[in-house]
Amino acid sequence: MGFAATGPSDDPDPDPDADVVADGAITVFHVDPDHARAGHGSRLLQACVDTLVADGFSRASFWIFSADDILRRFLADAGWAPDGAHRELDLYGDAAVRMKQARLHTAIQ
Repeated sequence: MGFAATGPSDDPDPDPDADVVADGAITVFHVDPDHARAGHGSRLLQACVDTLVADGFSRASFWIFSADDILRRFLADAGWAPDGAHRELDLYGDAAVRMKQARLHTAIQ
């Protein structure tokens, strides 16, 4: 139905005053479109947050494609918010295809 991956955030702007890495990230998140809107995404997102909490993180981030309004709305409904960070990915290494992303975050615990 879906899969996800979590881990420490590799963003260059973590909390500089923290003694330990507080920021975890959801790095992969996918729900099979044939199973969308059946609660699988909500359960998968909660499992990601539970895993990040168990790993000792207190904040979570999630990079999404800027044009993915459905995922943005899903995350906003779950309490995630944009933090103003943006980036562009060069998908093929030749600048022919670039994808804009925005970062969302939430406090977890």
